[in-house]
Amino acid sequence: MSNLKEDIKTRLDKWLWAARFYKTRHLAAEAINGGHIHVNGSRVKPSRLLQLGDEIKITKTPFTYDITVTGLSVRRGPAKEAQLLYQELPSSIDKREQLAAQRKLNAEQFPHAERRPDKRDRRRIIPLLATDTIIELVDKPGRPIVLIERKNPPYGWAIPGGFVDVGECLEDAARREAKEEVCLDVALTVLLGVYSDPSRDARGHTVSAVYVAEATGEPHAADDAKHLAIFSLDALPAELAFDHSQVLEDYRKFRKTGKVTSVK
Repeated sequence: MSNLKEDIKTRLDKWLWAARFYKTRHLAAEAINGGHIHVNGSRVKPSRLLQLGDEIKITKTPFTYDITVTGLSVRRGPAKEAQLLYQELPSSIDKREQLAAQRKLNAEQFPHAERRPDKRDRRRIIPLLATDTIIELVDKPGRPIVLIERKNPPYGWAIPGGFVDVGECLEDAARREAKEEVCLDVALTVLLGVYSDPSRDARGHTVSAVYVAEATGEPHAADDAKHLAIFSLDALPAELAFDHSQVLEDYRKFRKTGKVTSVK
């Protein structure tokens, strides 16, 4: 093409415009001054003169282009001519295509981009963090434990617990949930284990840190608890929610051996 030469001198801002990375030279100059353009690994000025073989990194959020200058132009032509001015590195193309595919997937998962994802949205892409607390009533014979009957699905008897709030540590969440669900102030004694089987909660993937705690006094059902009851380990209810049957079996072993759940 007539405007593609090897012996002309082309300013960087004009070249970016000619290569159709920016609609105007002014926008190209703003990108250069803003540090979004690097030539041969360095920040440069809009007046930088390019030569064949220069390597340019162009950041146009969220994409990055790593290209090599293969032609110099003094005017802006159609897209097919602009593409002859540079060659994009294969690794750059791969990264950009992967990012584009991920953005497309995110758009499909969150069709309403104008709002923040809610709890249901987040369940579809990331595990939710929760705590459960096995509360031993130390002022009663045999140190029985408190279980709640869930008010909401999944129904059944469960260890008191709930989701961790943003900005809240696990221990504080465990104490808060115990207070909210059974009206007891608990003293955490040990982390029994972390339970993360993706199938443990039918609503979606949740990860729960299970603590053992001590408390005194009479518990009362509140919040998500429809009812509560006090159980000895020899008389647990048959219908347990989530994976709490396994958790309580691990707790039974802990009571006998003093050893927390081993890595599985």
